[in-house]
Amino acid sequence: IYSPFISSIISTSVLTVELITGSILTLLVGKCPWDYTGIEDKSINSIISIYFIPIWFVLGLILEKVHDILDKTITYV
Repeated sequence: IYSPFISSIISTSVLTVELITGSILTLLVGKCPWDYTGIEDKSINSIISIYFIPIWFVLGLILEKVHDILDKTITYV
């Protein structure tokens, strides 16, 4: 069973890491490699874009499936 709750946690975590990493890079080198300057109204500090939220959500669903497969195939000692 795929949980939208778990996928939401994964997508929120990815966006949080993206924001923190982008902020640190901007402070250290003055620019972030993934700069969303052209869409300020659809981004936070031009570092994370709301357009990627559905992509990270779907990635969370896929990672849940991968986890289930690995959990069934890997034997724990």
